[in-house]
Amino acid sequence: MGLNDLEKQLMDCVSADRLWRDLEKIVTWDRLSGTDGERQCARYIVDSLRALGIPVEVHEFDAYLSHPRRASLKVSFVEGGQKVERELNCITHAFSPCTPPGGVTGEMVSVGKGEPGDYQGRDVAGKVVLVDALATPEKAILAERAGAAGAIFVSQEKVLHEMILTTIWGTPAPEDLADLPRMPGLSVVKADGEWLAQLASRGRVTVNLQTETSTAWRRVLLPVASIPGRSDEFLLVGGHYDAWYFGATDNGTGNACMMELARVFWENRDKLERSLKIAWWPGHSPGRYAGSTWFADHFWGLLDEKCIGYLNVDNPGVRGAYYYFPTATLELQAFVSSVIKDAVGQEAPVTLPGKNADESFWGLGFPSLALYVEVAPDSPERGEVGGSGQGWWWHSPEDTIDKCDKTLLAVDTRTHVVAILRMLNSETLPYDLKALAAAVRNRVAELQSSAAGTFDLSEVVRGAEQFSGAVAAFEGSRGSVPARQVNAALHQAVRLLNPVLYTRRGRFLHDRTVPTPLFPGLERLPDLARLDPASDDYRFLYAGLVRERNRVAHALRSAAAVLADAAGSVTLGG
Repeated sequence: MGLNDLEKQLMDCVSADRLWRDLEKIVTWDRLSGTDGERQCARYIVDSLRALGIPVEVHEFDAYLSHPRRASLKVSFVEGGQKVERELNCITHAFSPCTPPGGVTGEMVSVGKGEPGDYQGRDVAGKVVLVDALATPEKAILAERAGAAGAIFVSQEKVLHEMILTTIWGTPAPEDLADLPRMPGLSVVKADGEWLAQLASRGRVTVNLQTETSTAWRRVLLPVASIPGRSDEFLLVGGHYDAWYFGATDNGTGNACMMELARVFWENRDKLERSLKIAWWPGHSPGRYAGSTWFADHFWGLLDEKCIGYLNVDNPGVRGAYYYFPTATLELQAFVSSVIKDAVGQEAPVTLPGKNADESFWGLGFPSLALYVEVAPDSPERGEVGGSGQGWWWHSPEDTIDKCDKTLLAVDTRTHVVAILRMLNSETLPYDLKALAAAVRNRVAELQSSAAGTFDLSEVVRGAEQFSGAVAAFEGSRGSVPARQVNAALHQAVRLLNPVLYTRRGRFLHDRTVPTPLFPGLERLPDLARLDPASDDYRFLYAGLVRERNRVAHALRSAAAVLADAAGSVTLGG
């Protein structure tokens, strides 16, 4: 496709000096969400944009946030006939419960990576498990369900990473409260984890762990800049501005990028067909995406009616991060691939987004994309981490401005300019329904195979065929259908299908932060073949799968009907 003149013009508007100046200011604050540092950063962003005349609305609300305070880990063992005690450096994590006075004492047992199979045949009830992996909610849940009294997680790097142990997305509702973590957890660095594992392999080890967190309602600010185009339909761009410590790459660079995007598009607003909203999210880390979740909940109707997609901005401009590893929902993957090819000349693999990184809008059903960058797989800078371009310093005090690259920050911001401009100015929405239909057919075939004859998926298979046929007819007639009608059909069809493709809980609730395959509500189909049909487990699971089958089949039929109506209007002369 190549870059057009307007894209080149707006890319040239990006200033590396302005980006760096904003970044230098942002990283002067420790931006833990719900603290004064975060508020000062918000004021800087808002004041800077308003000084340029950009309309910015600031939402203020209470978020349920968890701040880690302190932790200790004491290790006792016998060596050479003598009792030895040692205390290790450690940190606890957001939403870890506080231990009782005196902490939790128990035998430490190593459970490898803490995968489900690592607990099979192991009695860890009342013990403290040593998990050779980054502290994640999934690992914590497995340990808690196995009956562990506590967990010691092992950073895979030389630094300790701040983490969050709850799977609850955003502020909990009453029915979510039972799923808040009840087992305390903390982390040690890799070298100490290796020493603990060796110690456990030689004999009994007793540990005492103590954790303290402050979990409370805290006031936060959510700035949203609005840049009008000719239409009130809009693209939502968002990224978190809270951080662990000074968070230069996570997400200071993203915040500076978003400020520059606001400036560039405001100065060129007369050239935009659709509108743009840019939101700075609070509560990302200590609130499990509390800010973007609040926005999804409180502006649900506006987002449902007018939003054409969500672009998440996180960790651009990282030192040594030359390689794009973007994510996108199925209908935008070809679009994202073309943007990166045209902007920087890379053939970048595009994968599905994970249930993380402020992806709070799947229930609403509109597409999602993110232009992530990473350091090379063989780089000494690369770590087993979840952000900062895979830099080892992620979520630690080491995430400082020396980990940023001024030139790359400008390059990545210009790539975002191209993606945004194309989303705003494309005559018809750049949704690839053929790729979506192919992925649906393939996934349904996989599910049918995994059911192994134990569950009737014929209604879903028919729905997938109907949707595929409707897509073919719609694409064949697109040249004869007015752009407004094409966009209305795309808008509605994608919103009907995406909630069943990506969510378990549907359009109005928020799924947990656990891995999400396509059609996640049918994920447990293979379990039927392993269960006794006369058992309660089988019958309960069967009932749930029937309901999910109905939800999926209805969405496929409904999306097919929308596309068929749009295509049929041409046949009928409409």
